[in-house]
Amino acid sequence: RESYLLADPRGDTFRHSIHYGVTMLTKVAPLSGFTVRSLPSQMGRKVLIGDFQTSEGVFTVSTVHLESLDSSSTRAVQLRIIGETLAERHIESTALMGDFNLCGTWPENEHVTKLGMTDVWPALRPTEPGWSEDTDVNGMLAMTRNGDSSSAGKGPKHVRFDRFLVKSSKWKPSQIQLLGTTPLSLEERKEALKIRQSDFSSDFALDDPVWPSDHFGLFCVLVPATRT
Repeated sequence: RESYLLADPRGDTFRHSIHYGVTMLTKVAPLSGFTVRSLPSQMGRKVLIGDFQTSEGVFTVSTVHLESLDSSSTRAVQLRIIGETLAERHIESTALMGDFNLCGTWPENEHVTKLGMTDVWPALRPTEPGWSEDTDVNGMLAMTRNGDSSSAGKGPKHVRFDRFLVKSSKWKPSQIQLLGTTPLSLEERKEALKIRQSDFSSDFALDDPVWPSDHFGLFCVLVPATRT
């Protein structure tokens, strides 16, 4: 972590929000800092954007956490604004990633398609669902949904909410995979338990399954489009 630049070290994106911020960790400094744009939201959602110099010209990277729950109309507006914001920058190479809170199999996904960007998972792994929330794999998520009455949902969950989109004639995706699909080791679990007890007064026990998150992450590699 010491070798990464943190886009929001003071937690400014949490302002006017109900516990939702957005940040990036990068080893390359952006050309002129980061831009945060607030989105229409009841939850204080924002999009974070940075322009980076690469061997193939400037590349715009953006990340977002779209509106949660039954908020399809709000997500549609948020996606439209993000698309317009990225287009206004007139940068040829662009990536958008984050928790979209809508699955690629839903009719609502048409609003993602309208961005005109490549959804990397189905482009590279079309026969695999790529669920980033999967109660069959993530025991912690399954336990939460089965045993917590305050949970937003109950029962099995299989959705591809987390995305990596790219639009560029100079870069192409070469691989993508899920991260955090296995539980933490005993030593990592002890550390997680200590943090949870001190900060959140959690009742997690050492024999409870602990994954890095209830969502799986995405690891995506882009290469110059000229590379064979």
